[in-house]
Amino acid sequence: MNRALLVAVAAAAMAVGAGTVANAATADQGRAASMTGVRVGPASSLVTAENERGDVTGAYDGWNRAFVWHKGVFTDLGLLSGTSSAYSTAINDSGDVVGYGLSSTVYVYEGFEWHDGKLTALPSLGGSSYPAAIDDKGEIAGTAADGNGGSHAVIWQNGKLTVLPGLGGTDDGVGRMNQAGQIIGYSGGDAVLWTDGKPTDLGVGYAEALNNRGQVILEYTDGSGVVDYFLYDHGRKTALPAGDVASALNDEGQIIGSYTPAGASTQHGFVWRDGKQTDLGAGVSPAAINDRGQILVDTDDNGVYGAEILGHGHSITLTTPDGPSATAGLLTQNGFVAGTDEATAGAMEWDVR
Repeated sequence: MNRALLVAVAAAAMAVGAGTVANAATADQGRAASMTGVRVGPASSLVTAENERGDVTGAYDGWNRAFVWHKGVFTDLGLLSGTSSAYSTAINDSGDVVGYGLSSTVYVYEGFEWHDGKLTALPSLGGSSYPAAIDDKGEIAGTAADGNGGSHAVIWQNGKLTVLPGLGGTDDGVGRMNQAGQIIGYSGGDAVLWTDGKPTDLGVGYAEALNNRGQVILEYTDGSGVVDYFLYDHGRKTALPAGDVASALNDEGQIIGSYTPAGASTQHGFVWRDGKQTDLGAGVSPAAINDRGQILVDTDDNGVYGAEILGHGHSITLTTPDGPSATAGLLTQNGFVAGTDEATAGAMEWDVR
Protein backbone atom coordinates (compact mmCIF):
# COMPACT_ATOMS: atom_id res chain seq x y z
CA MET A 1 0.00 0.00 0.00
CA ASN A 2 1.53 3.37 -0.96
CA ARG A 3 2.27 6.07 1.59
CA ALA A 4 -0.11 8.66 0.12
CA LEU A 5 -3.04 6.33 0.62
CA LEU A 6 -1.88 5.56 4.17
CA VAL A 7 -2.00 9.28 4.93
CA ALA A 8 -5.56 9.46 3.65
CA VAL A 9 -6.82 6.47 5.60
CA ALA A 10 -5.05 7.66 8.74
CA ALA A 11 -7.20 10.78 8.75
CA ALA A 12 -10.34 8.73 8.18
CA ALA A 13 -9.46 6.28 10.95
CA MET A 14 -9.00 9.05 13.47
CA ALA A 15 -12.56 10.20 12.81
CA VAL A 16 -13.70 7.08 14.65
CA GLY A 17 -13.98 8.34 18.22
CA ALA A 18 -12.26 11.57 17.26
CA GLY A 19 -13.44 13.35 20.37
CA THR A 20 -11.37 11.10 22.58
CA VAL A 21 -8.12 11.57 20.72
CA ALA A 22 -8.29 15.14 19.47
CA ASN A 23 -5.72 16.30 22.03
CA ALA A 24 -3.11 14.16 20.28
CA ALA A 25 -3.52 15.90 16.93
CA THR A 26 -0.28 17.20 15.48
CA ALA A 27 0.77 20.22 13.46
CA ASP A 28 1.97 18.08 10.57
CA GLN A 29 -1.38 16.72 9.43
CA GLY A 30 -1.22 15.41 5.90
CA ARG A 31 2.56 14.96 6.05
CA ALA A 32 4.23 11.62 5.47
CA ALA A 33 7.49 11.09 7.33
CA SER A 34 10.00 8.37 8.08
CA MET A 35 11.94 7.45 11.20
CA THR A 36 15.01 5.24 11.55
CA GLY A 37 14.94 3.08 14.65
CA VAL A 38 17.75 1.87 16.88
CA ARG A 39 19.01 -1.66 17.27
CA VAL A 40 18.16 -3.13 20.67
CA GLY A 41 19.35 -6.66 20.02
CA PRO A 42 21.82 -8.56 17.83
CA ALA A 43 21.02 -10.30 14.56
CA SER A 44 18.41 -13.06 14.94
CA SER A 45 16.82 -11.56 18.03
CA LEU A 46 13.23 -10.63 18.81
CA VAL A 47 11.34 -8.30 21.13
CA THR A 48 8.79 -9.94 23.42
CA ALA A 49 7.68 -6.92 25.48
CA GLU A 50 8.19 -3.18 25.91
CA ASN A 51 7.34 -0.72 28.69
CA GLU A 52 6.28 2.92 28.80
CA ARG A 53 9.77 4.28 29.45
CA GLY A 54 11.13 2.53 26.35
CA ASP A 55 12.78 -0.49 27.97
CA VAL A 56 12.70 -3.60 25.78
CA THR A 57 13.01 -7.26 26.67
CA GLY A 58 13.38 -10.10 24.26
CA ALA A 59 15.27 -13.23 23.21
CA TYR A 60 18.43 -13.99 21.21
CA ASP A 61 20.98 -16.78 20.70
CA GLY A 62 18.43 -19.11 19.13
CA TRP A 63 15.83 -17.62 21.48
CA ASN A 64 17.58 -19.44 24.32
CA ARG A 65 18.77 -16.32 26.14
CA ALA A 66 16.71 -13.40 27.45
CA PHE A 67 17.81 -9.77 27.47
CA VAL A 68 16.82 -6.27 28.57
CA TRP A 69 17.70 -3.11 26.65
CA HIS A 70 17.59 0.04 28.82
CA LYS A 71 18.85 3.45 27.69
CA GLY A 72 21.16 1.92 25.12
CA VAL A 73 22.56 -0.76 27.40
CA PHE A 74 22.03 -4.44 26.47
CA THR A 75 21.93 -6.82 29.45
CA ASP A 76 21.68 -10.61 29.37
CA LEU A 77 19.36 -11.77 32.17
CA GLY A 78 21.39 -14.90 32.88
CA LEU A 79 20.04 -18.36 33.70
CA LEU A 80 18.35 -19.85 36.70
CA SER A 81 20.45 -22.51 38.40
CA GLY A 82 19.74 -25.86 36.75
CA THR A 83 18.27 -24.39 33.55
CA SER A 84 19.66 -24.27 30.03
CA SER A 85 17.65 -21.39 28.58
CA ALA A 86 15.75 -18.21 29.42
CA TYR A 87 12.86 -16.63 27.53
CA SER A 88 11.24 -13.39 28.72
CA THR A 89 7.52 -12.70 28.30
CA ALA A 90 6.72 -9.36 29.97
CA ILE A 91 8.20 -6.20 31.50
CA ASN A 92 6.60 -3.56 33.72
CA ASP A 93 7.33 0.16 33.91
CA SER A 94 9.88 -0.38 36.69
CA GLY A 95 11.90 -2.64 34.43
CA ASP A 96 11.01 -5.90 36.19
CA VAL A 97 10.95 -8.83 33.76
CA VAL A 98 9.27 -12.24 33.94
CA GLY A 99 9.71 -15.33 31.83
CA TYR A 100 10.71 -18.97 32.01
CA GLY A 101 13.64 -21.30 31.41
CA LEU A 102 13.98 -24.97 30.54
CA SER A 103 15.38 -27.30 33.18
CA SER A 104 18.68 -28.94 32.25
CA THR A 105 17.64 -32.34 33.62
CA VAL A 106 13.89 -32.79 33.04
CA TYR A 107 11.49 -31.34 30.49
CA VAL A 108 10.04 -28.73 32.86
CA TYR A 109 9.92 -24.96 32.40
CA GLU A 110 10.68 -22.88 35.46
CA GLY A 111 9.19 -19.41 35.85
CA PHE A 112 11.43 -16.52 36.85
CA GLU A 113 11.42 -12.83 37.77
CA TRP A 114 14.32 -10.49 37.04
CA HIS A 115 14.38 -7.58 39.52
CA ASP A 116 17.21 -5.13 40.22
CA GLY A 117 19.62 -7.28 38.24
CA LYS A 118 18.81 -10.51 40.08
CA LEU A 119 17.10 -13.55 38.56
CA THR A 120 14.81 -15.40 40.98
CA ALA A 121 12.82 -18.61 40.52
CA LEU A 122 9.06 -18.37 41.06
CA PRO A 123 7.24 -20.99 43.17
CA SER A 124 5.63 -23.81 41.21
CA LEU A 125 2.91 -26.43 41.60
CA GLY A 126 5.27 -29.27 40.79
CA GLY A 127 5.27 -28.89 37.00
CA SER A 128 6.09 -26.20 34.46
CA SER A 129 5.35 -22.53 35.14
CA TYR A 130 4.71 -19.87 32.49
CA PRO A 131 4.50 -16.25 33.74
CA ALA A 132 2.60 -14.23 31.13
CA ALA A 133 2.28 -10.71 32.56
CA ILE A 134 3.51 -8.40 35.30
CA ASP A 135 1.81 -5.18 36.35
CA ASP A 136 3.35 -2.05 37.82
CA LYS A 137 2.59 -3.26 41.36
CA GLY A 138 4.74 -6.31 40.78
CA GLU A 139 1.87 -8.80 40.59
CA ILE A 140 2.62 -11.60 38.13
CA ALA A 141 -0.02 -13.65 36.32
CA GLY A 142 0.50 -16.89 34.45
CA THR A 143 -0.14 -20.59 34.12
CA ALA A 144 1.26 -23.39 36.29
CA ALA A 145 1.07 -27.15 35.77
CA ASP A 146 0.57 -29.35 38.82
CA GLY A 147 2.70 -32.27 37.69
CA ASN A 148 -0.36 -34.51 37.29
CA GLY A 149 -1.51 -33.32 33.89
CA GLY A 150 -3.52 -30.35 35.14
CA SER A 151 -2.90 -26.65 34.52
CA HIS A 152 -4.04 -23.71 36.62
CA ALA A 153 -4.36 -19.95 36.34
CA VAL A 154 -2.15 -18.43 39.02
CA ILE A 155 -0.74 -15.20 40.37
CA TRP A 156 2.58 -14.64 42.08
CA GLN A 157 3.06 -11.77 44.51
CA ASN A 158 5.79 -11.18 47.08
CA GLY A 159 7.15 -14.66 46.48
CA LYS A 160 3.81 -16.39 47.05
CA LEU A 161 1.83 -18.41 44.51
CA THR A 162 -1.98 -18.31 44.56
CA VAL A 163 -4.20 -20.48 42.37
CA LEU A 164 -7.13 -18.60 40.85
CA PRO A 165 -10.52 -20.32 41.01
CA GLY A 166 -11.71 -21.71 37.69
CA LEU A 167 -15.00 -22.98 36.36
CA GLY A 168 -14.33 -26.60 37.31
CA GLY A 169 -11.77 -29.07 36.02
CA THR A 170 -8.01 -28.76 35.72
CA ASP A 171 -7.49 -27.02 32.39
CA ASP A 172 -7.08 -23.36 33.29
CA GLY A 173 -4.61 -20.74 32.13
CA VAL A 174 -3.81 -17.03 31.81
CA GLY A 175 -3.34 -14.89 28.71
CA ARG A 176 -3.11 -11.23 29.74
CA MET A 177 -3.42 -8.85 32.69
CA ASN A 178 -4.24 -5.13 32.83
CA GLN A 179 -3.03 -2.43 35.21
CA ALA A 180 -6.19 -2.84 37.32
CA GLY A 181 -5.16 -6.41 38.10
CA GLN A 182 -7.85 -7.98 35.92
CA ILE A 183 -6.81 -11.13 34.08
CA ILE A 184 -8.12 -12.91 31.01
CA GLY A 185 -7.61 -16.56 30.20
CA TYR A 186 -9.50 -19.79 29.94
CA SER A 187 -11.09 -22.50 32.06
CA GLY A 188 -11.95 -25.63 30.14
CA GLY A 189 -13.25 -24.39 26.81
CA ASP A 190 -14.62 -21.10 28.13
CA ALA A 191 -13.07 -17.65 28.16
CA VAL A 192 -12.70 -16.16 31.64
CA LEU A 193 -12.21 -12.70 33.12
CA TRP A 194 -10.85 -12.65 36.67
CA THR A 195 -11.53 -9.50 38.72
CA ASP A 196 -10.17 -9.36 42.28
CA GLY A 197 -9.51 -13.07 41.95
CA LYS A 198 -13.10 -13.97 41.06
CA PRO A 199 -13.88 -15.58 37.66
CA THR A 200 -16.54 -14.40 35.23
CA ASP A 201 -17.51 -16.96 32.60
CA LEU A 202 -17.49 -15.24 29.19
CA GLY A 203 -18.77 -18.29 27.35
CA VAL A 204 -17.26 -20.84 25.01
CA GLY A 205 -14.41 -19.24 23.11
CA TYR A 206 -11.13 -17.40 23.51
CA ALA A 207 -10.30 -14.07 25.18
CA GLU A 208 -8.12 -12.29 22.63
CA ALA A 209 -7.35 -8.94 24.29
CA LEU A 210 -8.03 -6.89 27.44
CA ASN A 211 -7.82 -3.15 28.11
CA ASN A 212 -7.51 -1.22 31.37
CA ARG A 213 -11.28 -0.60 31.49
CA GLY A 214 -12.00 -4.32 31.66
CA GLN A 215 -13.26 -4.56 28.07
CA VAL A 216 -12.40 -7.82 26.33
CA ILE A 217 -12.22 -8.98 22.70
CA LEU A 218 -13.81 -12.42 22.47
CA GLU A 219 -13.35 -14.95 19.68
CA TYR A 220 -16.03 -17.61 19.16
CA THR A 221 -16.07 -20.49 16.66
CA ASP A 222 -19.48 -22.00 15.92
CA GLY A 223 -20.24 -25.61 15.08
CA SER A 224 -19.68 -25.04 11.38
CA GLY A 225 -16.25 -23.46 11.90
CA VAL A 226 -17.31 -19.83 11.40
CA VAL A 227 -15.30 -17.46 13.63
CA ASP A 228 -16.97 -14.36 15.08
CA TYR A 229 -15.61 -11.59 17.30
CA PHE A 230 -17.34 -9.66 20.08
CA LEU A 231 -16.57 -6.80 22.43
CA TYR A 232 -17.39 -7.75 26.02
CA ASP A 233 -18.05 -4.68 28.14
CA HIS A 234 -19.13 -5.33 31.74
CA GLY A 235 -21.72 -7.96 30.93
CA ARG A 236 -22.70 -6.73 27.48
CA LYS A 237 -21.50 -8.40 24.27
CA THR A 238 -21.47 -6.48 20.99
CA ALA A 239 -20.83 -8.37 17.77
CA LEU A 240 -18.31 -7.02 15.27
CA PRO A 241 -19.26 -7.27 11.57
CA ALA A 242 -19.17 -10.79 10.15
CA GLY A 243 -15.77 -11.62 8.71
CA ASP A 244 -13.81 -9.27 10.97
CA VAL A 245 -10.72 -10.69 12.67
CA ALA A 246 -10.03 -8.45 15.67
CA SER A 247 -6.55 -8.31 17.19
CA ALA A 248 -6.27 -5.47 19.73
CA LEU A 249 -8.10 -2.63 21.45
CA ASN A 250 -7.22 0.50 23.38
CA ASP A 251 -8.75 2.04 26.51
CA GLU A 252 -11.08 4.14 24.35
CA GLY A 253 -12.76 0.97 23.07
CA GLN A 254 -11.31 1.25 19.56
CA ILE A 255 -10.67 -2.18 18.02
CA ILE A 256 -8.31 -2.95 15.15
CA GLY A 257 -8.06 -5.96 12.91
CA SER A 258 -8.40 -7.32 9.39
CA TYR A 259 -11.19 -8.38 7.06
CA THR A 260 -11.81 -9.10 3.40
CA PRO A 261 -14.45 -6.78 1.84
CA ALA A 262 -17.02 -8.25 -0.50
CA GLY A 263 -15.50 -8.70 -3.94
CA ALA A 264 -11.93 -8.11 -2.71
CA SER A 265 -9.12 -10.61 -3.17
CA THR A 266 -6.86 -9.30 -0.38
CA GLN A 267 -7.37 -8.48 3.26
CA HIS A 268 -7.88 -4.91 4.47
CA GLY A 269 -7.18 -3.40 7.85
CA PHE A 270 -9.91 -1.76 9.91
CA VAL A 271 -10.55 0.25 13.05
CA TRP A 272 -13.94 -0.15 14.77
CA ARG A 273 -15.71 1.68 17.56
CA ASP A 274 -19.34 1.90 18.72
CA GLY A 275 -20.64 0.07 15.66
CA LYS A 276 -18.73 2.20 13.13
CA GLN A 277 -15.94 0.67 11.07
CA THR A 278 -13.29 2.49 9.04
CA ASP A 279 -11.36 0.69 6.31
CA LEU A 280 -7.57 1.18 6.47
CA GLY A 281 -6.93 -0.12 2.97
CA ALA A 282 -5.63 -3.26 1.28
CA GLY A 283 -2.39 -4.90 2.33
CA VAL A 284 -2.54 -3.30 5.79
CA SER A 285 -2.31 -5.54 8.86
CA PRO A 286 -3.00 -3.54 12.06
CA ALA A 287 -0.86 -4.75 14.95
CA ALA A 288 -1.52 -2.31 17.82
CA ILE A 289 -3.38 0.86 18.79
CA ASN A 290 -2.74 3.18 21.74
CA ASP A 291 -4.98 5.66 23.56
CA ARG A 292 -3.55 8.54 21.53
CA GLY A 293 -5.15 6.96 18.48
CA GLN A 294 -1.86 5.98 16.87
CA ILE A 295 -2.20 2.75 14.90
CA LEU A 296 0.75 0.49 14.17
CA VAL A 297 0.36 -1.42 10.92
CA ASP A 298 2.49 -3.82 8.93
CA THR A 299 2.17 -3.31 5.19
CA ASP A 300 2.62 -5.36 2.05
CA ASP A 301 3.18 -3.30 -1.10
CA ASN A 302 3.40 -5.92 -3.84
CA GLY A 303 5.65 -8.15 -1.77
CA VAL A 304 7.66 -5.33 -0.18
CA TYR A 305 7.06 -5.44 3.56
CA GLY A 306 7.18 -2.50 5.92
CA ALA A 307 5.78 -0.94 9.08
CA GLU A 308 3.92 2.35 9.50
CA ILE A 309 2.38 4.46 12.26
CA LEU A 310 -0.93 6.06 11.28
CA GLY A 311 -2.11 9.04 13.28
CA HIS A 312 -4.27 12.11 12.79
CA GLY A 313 -3.77 12.64 9.08
CA HIS A 314 -0.12 11.69 8.83
CA SER A 315 1.92 8.52 8.65
CA ILE A 316 5.41 7.58 9.78
CA THR A 317 7.35 4.93 7.90
CA LEU A 318 9.53 2.91 10.27
CA THR A 319 12.95 2.33 8.75
CA THR A 320 16.11 0.59 9.90
CA PRO A 321 19.82 1.29 9.35
CA ASP A 322 19.56 -1.29 6.55
CA GLY A 323 16.61 0.37 4.81
CA PRO A 324 12.81 0.45 4.97
CA SER A 325 12.18 -3.29 5.39
CA ALA A 326 10.83 -3.65 8.92
CA THR A 327 7.96 -5.30 10.75
CA ALA A 328 6.64 -4.27 14.15
CA GLY A 329 4.13 -5.56 16.66
CA LEU A 330 4.37 -3.51 19.87
CA LEU A 331 3.20 0.08 20.50
CA THR A 332 3.10 1.71 23.94
CA GLN A 333 0.78 4.46 25.14
CA ASN A 334 3.72 6.88 25.06
CA GLY A 335 4.58 6.06 21.47
CA PHE A 336 7.47 3.60 21.66
CA VAL A 337 7.38 0.94 18.95
CA ALA A 338 9.25 -2.37 18.87
CA GLY A 339 9.78 -4.76 16.00
CA THR A 340 12.31 -6.36 13.69
CA ASP A 341 14.83 -5.35 11.02
CA GLU A 342 13.89 -7.76 8.25
CA ALA A 343 17.42 -7.66 6.78
CA THR A 344 19.13 -8.99 9.91
CA ALA A 345 16.14 -10.40 11.84
CA GLY A 346 17.36 -8.18 14.68
CA ALA A 347 15.28 -6.48 17.38
CA MET A 348 14.53 -2.77 16.82
CA GLU A 349 12.84 0.13 18.63
CA TRP A 350 11.42 3.43 17.38
CA ASP A 351 10.40 6.48 19.41
CA VAL A 352 7.42 8.11 17.63
CA ARG A 353 6.34 10.34 20.52
